[in-house]
Amino acid sequence: MDISSNRINRCHCSNIFVSNNKNGLVTAEEHDQRIQVSTQGRNSTPVDLIIEQTARSHWISHGSTQSVSKKEKLAQKERDLNERQADVLEEVRDYWANTYQGIDSKKIYELCSDHFDSPKKALSTLKELEKHGLLLSSKTSLEGKGDVRLFKPYVYPG
Repeated sequence: MDISSNRINRCHCSNIFVSNNKNGLVTAEEHDQRIQVSTQGRNSTPVDLIIEQTARSHWISHGSTQSVSKKEKLAQKERDLNERQADVLEEVRDYWANTYQGIDSKKIYELCSDHFDSPKKALSTLKELEKHGLLLSSKTSLEGKGDVRLFKPYVYPG
C-alpha cells in the first residue's frame, strides 16, 4: 500500500473544477484559450478564476469570472458607442490623464464643439456615458463657476 496516495485520499478536502466553458463571458473569438478554474472546499473560501497558458509552464490570471465578465461587457458597451459618445469619452480620458481632474460639460463643449451646439447637450452626452458605466461624476463647487458636475473615466478594479 502506497502511503502517499492514501494521504492524498484522506486529505482530499477541496474540489477543483476546470472548464473551457466560460459561462457569462462574452468572447469575441471562437478559439478563446482562457480556462475557468473553480475550487470548492469545506474550510476555505471558494475561488473562481479565469486563467490562460501563455507558454509552457507559464500561466496568467485574468481575474475572477465576475470581473472578467464585467470588463468584457464594458468593452462591448464602448464598442457600441456612436461617434459623438466615443469622442467625448476619449476627451474625458485624455483630460484625466493630463490633469488627474474631472471635466465639466462646458469644457467638453469647448473641446468637442463640432458635436454640440450648447453645454447642455454636452452634459446630456456625459450623463449617457455615466449611465453606461463608462464615466463617474461628482458634484462640487468651483470658484467662479458655482456648483458643477465633474466627470472622470471609470476604471474597473481587478
